Amino acid sequence: MKRLVWLSIILLFASVHPAQPEGKAVVLVTFEGLSLSDMLRWDIQEFRQLIRIGAVGLMNNKTAACQNFEDNAVTIGAGTRGMGFERPTIDAFSRYAANANEKLGGETAATIWQRNTGFSLKEPTAVLQTKIAAVIAANSGLNYDVIPGILGELLYDAGVKTAVYGNSDRGSSPFRPSVMIPMNRRGVVSTGDVSKKVTSRDGHWPFGMRTNYAYILNRIRELSGDKFVVVEAGDGGRVEAAGADLMPNRFEYYKRLAAAGCAHFLVDLNKYLKASTERYLLVFIVPAPNTDAYANGERLTPIIMVGTDVTPGVVTSSVTKRDGLITNLDIAPTVLKFFGIKPHPSMLGQPIVSRHVADSIGQVKKLNEETTQVFNGRRPVLLTYIAIVIIVTAMGILGVIWQNPGLPILRSILYPSRLRFLMLACLISPAILLLAPAFHLFKFSVVLVYFVVSSLILALVLSQIRDSCTVFGVTGVGVAAVFMFDMLAKSPLSKHSIFGYDPIIGLRFYGIGNESVGVLMGAFILGIFSFLDRKKFVDLKHIVPVALLFMAVVLVVGAPNFGTNFGGMLAMLAGFGFSILRAYSSHPKLRMVIFVVVVAVILFVGVIIANVMVDSEHKTHIGRAITQSKVLGPHILAELALRKWAMNLRLIKYSFWTYMFFCLIVGMVILFIRPVGILKRTLLKHPMMNAAFAGMLAGAVVGMATNDSGIVMATTTFLYMAFPLIWMVRMELEARQNT
Repeated sequence: MKRLVWLSIILLFASVHPAQPEGKAVVLVTFEGLSLSDMLRWDIQEFRQLIRIGAVGLMNNKTAACQNFEDNAVTIGAGTRGMGFERPTIDAFSRYAANANEKLGGETAATIWQRNTGFSLKEPTAVLQTKIAAVIAANSGLNYDVIPGILGELLYDAGVKTAVYGNSDRGSSPFRPSVMIPMNRRGVVSTGDVSKKVTSRDGHWPFGMRTNYAYILNRIRELSGDKFVVVEAGDGGRVEAAGADLMPNRFEYYKRLAAAGCAHFLVDLNKYLKASTERYLLVFIVPAPNTDAYANGERLTPIIMVGTDVTPGVVTSSVTKRDGLITNLDIAPTVLKFFGIKPHPSMLGQPIVSRHVADSIGQVKKLNEETTQVFNGRRPVLLTYIAIVIIVTAMGILGVIWQNPGLPILRSILYPSRLRFLMLACLISPAILLLAPAFHLFKFSVVLVYFVVSSLILALVLSQIRDSCTVFGVTGVGVAAVFMFDMLAKSPLSKHSIFGYDPIIGLRFYGIGNESVGVLMGAFILGIFSFLDRKKFVDLKHIVPVALLFMAVVLVVGAPNFGTNFGGMLAMLAGFGFSILRAYSSHPKLRMVIFVVVVAVILFVGVIIANVMVDSEHKTHIGRAITQSKVLGPHILAELALRKWAMNLRLIKYSFWTYMFFCLIVGMVILFIRPVGILKRTLLKHPMMNAAFAGMLAGAVVGMATNDSGIVMATTTFLYMAFPLIWMVRMELEARQNT
């Protein structure tokens, strides 16, 4: 009998096999209002554990409107910058998401959804965005293609189940933005639960409720096959919403507990996914920064990735080309790539990849601190510089039209050598600011002192050169060399400089920015032609090497692996080409004009081909736009041009560079009027400088017309035109007085 019992037990255990991992899964967990500083200050061990086995980084949250959860949810689900509010009424679409059988205003969500869309519901356990038509309408007003729900649509068509769990409800007020991430174009998520069941009552928590992670994890365990799951860990959002009603210490207390609870859930979820799936990817994101961090300039939010194919280290993508930094546009392509699905052409992001580094959290912390310091210092430092330029421009013009003021103090202020010294300081300041990261200078006050002192010292050294052509030549070539070397080195200075681009604003992450293109173009033309102006006679043996040098700079600016600035390349083609034509002859023959135009077109087409031919993960924005136009139609390129021009018009209205632009323009216009004829006589004596200024003008006009921040490019170009012009006219007046 005992033998029979033991045999039965052995057979029973032999017949029971452990569950085999099956299917693939991507789980995206959203938590609102957590900064990297908070995460590190609280030192939550579960987050540390996930970072050790996964990849960490920062995410840019730029959308079509605001940096909030709703706009980010639509943006992530569309793969391009969208909106989650109905404007101008500011009605949040997240309030109208619910389980199919859940009641909204007395009617079930299924009834409202079917009435609004005209479709029949096939999935009884679906989660619905009942205002999907309003979501589509709100985003159709943007001047580029935004397809809300395209991520869920592509997954649904490929047989991948979509699910969403959790909410950020504020008591009886629904708040469920995460539904707009996995929904399809009809506003349907295959299954899930965003009702009150995903929360538990707790009178000690804001709004008397908190996320029921045990319930959510059990529901995820019920899913089978390939799946994309979004979990809205809503406690962080509830604490943010209740912030005004909480004492500061209580706000901090609840936010830390909310983050710790989410981190514990992530660890449990990771263990389950690792054991139950063939391949998995777990992504934790913060789709909106907390209020205090946003006010302090810390607007990039944390992201943690763990999974089968994730290398421990930092995240990156070819959109940013910066270790530790990705964008919200990269989430959708990452999910699609995991399941082997081709992204929709309207998607602007690229798949996130992980790279091994020894101290991942240390590197990301450093990136966060430097980025925040540069963001906070950019406006005051540049405003200081612009104010100085405006003052020096006014002094220069006064010195031209009022050479012998009666007051001794005015004579002292407008003294020629003092004006030249200040002008030189302004001309070299962009290079000084660009070099600040090389000395590990990021804090506003330190950078301000460094740039003022360094510019004055270097200007003092340069002012010892008495010959104007030589000093402008040395200054121009020197400034251009700094920007050129940075571009050839893949822009290590621009990525961290106040005079570079801003990863928080997110207009550019690599290459050369428009403000730098203006400096490079203006300074290079000024430097080269100042040296040419010293020669009594200039012929083709001088012009041809200059033309070849200009061509090389244009190619580097437009090349996908270096400058990647298509609009800047167009401006330089105009500026360099026109200056070469004027240097060759004040009235060039038609065949010479045709030759220069043909060379420019060849360079232009060559750069376009180079941008299109590179692999999809390394294309620039112009390469992606051309690729999109092949699928979606040529209107994509027209929309890109209109979008850039609309941005430029907005910057003209609101940018502080506009003040400097109009000041320089007014200064140069005055030179044409007073004293009468002096500008013409000055330029006749300096034909090479005349050619240089004509080229700068052409480049600035084209730059203004073809770039989304053309006002900035034109302004920095005019800087290297206005100051030399003012100085040359002043010297001509001095020479006339002496004779």
